[in-house]
Amino acid sequence: MKRIFFCVLLVLFVLNTVSAREAFLEKDTSSSLTQRAFSYKDTLDEIKIEVYLKEDEPELASRYIEYTKRYLKDFQKLLGPFPYSELNIVETDSPVGVSFPRYILFGSAVIRLPFIVETSLPHEIVHQWFGSSVGVSPEGGNWSEGLATYLADHRMSELKGNGAQYRKGLLLDYFNYRRFGREIPLREFTERTDDLTRAVGYGKSAMVFHMLRKRLGDETFFRALRRFARNYRGKQAAWKDLQRSFEEVSDSSLEDFFYYWINKKGAIELKPEQLSVLYRDGGYLVNLKLKQSGDVTYNFELPLKVITEGGEKDFLINVDSDRIDINLKVDRNPLKIIVDPEYDLFRLPLKDEIPPLISAIKNDPDMVVVYPDREAELYRPLIEYYKKRDIDVYPDSQFRYDALKEHSILILSAENPVARIALDGMVKPVGDFYLKVFQNPLNSDRVIMVIHALSKDTIKRSFYKIGHYGKYTTLAFSEGANILKEVDDSDRGIVFDLQGDFQALRPPEGGNIADVVRSIKDSRVVYIGEDHMNYAHHIIQFEIIRRLYRLNKNIVIGMEMFQRPFQPYLDQYISGEITEKEMLKKTEYFKRWVYDYNLYRDIIQFARAKGIPIIALNIKREIIDKISLKGIDSLDEEERKLLPSEISMESSQYRNYLRQIFSRHRQKEGRSFENFYFSQLIWDETMADSVVKTLDRFPEAQVIVLAGNGHIRNAWGIPSRVKRQRDVSYSIVATASEGGENRFSSGIADFVFYTAWTSPPPSPRLGIFIKKVEGGVMIERVNKNSPAERSGLEEGDLIMAIDGQPVTDIDDLKINLLDKKQGEEVTLRVKKSSLLFDRVEEVKVIL
Repeated sequence: MKRIFFCVLLVLFVLNTVSAREAFLEKDTSSSLTQRAFSYKDTLDEIKIEVYLKEDEPELASRYIEYTKRYLKDFQKLLGPFPYSELNIVETDSPVGVSFPRYILFGSAVIRLPFIVETSLPHEIVHQWFGSSVGVSPEGGNWSEGLATYLADHRMSELKGNGAQYRKGLLLDYFNYRRFGREIPLREFTERTDDLTRAVGYGKSAMVFHMLRKRLGDETFFRALRRFARNYRGKQAAWKDLQRSFEEVSDSSLEDFFYYWINKKGAIELKPEQLSVLYRDGGYLVNLKLKQSGDVTYNFELPLKVITEGGEKDFLINVDSDRIDINLKVDRNPLKIIVDPEYDLFRLPLKDEIPPLISAIKNDPDMVVVYPDREAELYRPLIEYYKKRDIDVYPDSQFRYDALKEHSILILSAENPVARIALDGMVKPVGDFYLKVFQNPLNSDRVIMVIHALSKDTIKRSFYKIGHYGKYTTLAFSEGANILKEVDDSDRGIVFDLQGDFQALRPPEGGNIADVVRSIKDSRVVYIGEDHMNYAHHIIQFEIIRRLYRLNKNIVIGMEMFQRPFQPYLDQYISGEITEKEMLKKTEYFKRWVYDYNLYRDIIQFARAKGIPIIALNIKREIIDKISLKGIDSLDEEERKLLPSEISMESSQYRNYLRQIFSRHRQKEGRSFENFYFSQLIWDETMADSVVKTLDRFPEAQVIVLAGNGHIRNAWGIPSRVKRQRDVSYSIVATASEGGENRFSSGIADFVFYTAWTSPPPSPRLGIFIKKVEGGVMIERVNKNSPAERSGLEEGDLIMAIDGQPVTDIDDLKINLLDKKQGEEVTLRVKKSSLLFDRVEEVKVIL
């Protein structure tokens, strides 16, 4: 008899039309369904409710009966009388949840899941009205799945106050899945075959019903549905029949609405173009310009919220063209403007609304998978799984970071070296199977997903379940059971923040540098920024160092201007073992730092006089230049060893700031922003690593860091990276130049000194352009009216010595001119060439 029981259920499952299912069920099949099953009965008014389970589980049956009664009461208020005299909920072996006239079937693997009574059960009960009593016409698309999704799944979320969140989830599903398949219009949807057809046939369709409800109002919307259920009971219906019912009840034409949303692919695509706020005539005039940038121009009402100092005000803007020009007047200062804050439109979300989700990578045929060489066997099931699907799979030793620019990346193992570089220790696994999705720092349209597992068994128990969790950012499982599911924060609606808080600190003349020093004296690290060429900033740095040293002799100075391989020569200089000139020669200062040494000379000489250690913070310039030009993958094995072990790409604000810098300067050189971005991150991380090592080496010392303002502002560069590794107190002192950047967001620094532009002490110059050649340096050009021209130096002359000191490189010349004064005479030994012979001369030059 069991065999007959399950055969009946199988036949039920494959029958499609209402008439065929009705005919089948009109026969005496109830005895076949109930034999050898445990039955539990109840009634609601005249409706018989019966639950059939394969085991005697009265508590489970009671749970289904109570929820069913609750839903029937609610849905009858909205949709009219239940179309049948009975409703049977039956357990079957097949892992299904499906509705037929008077019957709802749940598989054994499904019916005992605790959430089914709040998700699948109401959905299938709605299908008793729409899909069973009113069948779906084979012509024009399946409307019933979207309607059941809206009336059940969406309504359950709406009753809990999560309607907007649910609708946003539908939009995100559609946005992520539409990239990986062939989209269809609703009129072509018949059944779910993959994630994209679900996102269209269930999600988009549900949003169409929501937009219709918002347009008509609740009373008209549900009255039309009741008429539709009554008029088409026992019949098949299509989208056009739904349209007719809504038009008759609302007494309005919905031709355009149904034509575009049912027959056209796509969604509303809004592109912000301009926003301005003006104070006029005692109020604030807000002008917002948007554009519909998709293939279809839709007509709709655009919800908009304005948040002012006095409260909130909602607007509905009629949109009937691709250009949207919104003009509003509010009495109080506007703080924020939010477009579609409740997700009442079926539209593509903008970047700031999109958290990194599993759905963004799950079906991506273009993703790249990278596994750790040393854990290849543990992740073998996933390696083989993706290889069978023609996904590119690489060991970490063969992975090229250029892939981040074009692809979503799946990283297997939180210990994968690629994870340490790309995600900088942001992966914190819990459970025995953990998954987290991150924004791809080099491509905002792609993501990075990390899967971390403790064994092959945990992969087998948990991996194949993640297909049901596409709307989440983070998942964790323990022994196959889900223990964590989270979604990262993102904007709710299209948000325009008007709360720019700008300020600048202009210390009084002769004044409050003492106040600043008192405020920062107990910080373990003090970051002091600079515009490299403004000598006033270096005066401030020196004065702060001098005053801090007076309060605490145990200080250390870290300097961006020196590179780590040359640290021994700085130590030798501070200890008095070598001279300043020898230090400059050995550290290759003039080759590696383009700015005048006189800018820093006071600080460096003060450090030597007081025995204050100077720490070279920077990485070798050759590495930065190579990455900036050719990318991180161009580095050889020895060069990679010099990189910091972790590189954080977490801050999107810092990335945006660097992009502004790049667009103003480096873009003109034909460089790649991604390469420039990586080079800046490695620059920052190396200096942060140097600071951390200094903190460890001098555990009681205060560390003072001198670097460009860009490396310390907002703590984006060095400070946050030090803080990540050592939780120490710090202060940031930024500097600004008159005529330069003079507006600052409130978080840029603890203090900002604003100064006039000041040139450094003059350095005597010969007035020539030179290059290094064999035997010395050759003059390439002589400036007019320069000391060189006046002394008879010419293009092509080879300078071999200055005041008896050999010149083998450019820095020899600069070092030997360092202490010269204007008007002083120097003697150059120069080789001059002619057609007949070369001659060496001693040339006197008055500086």
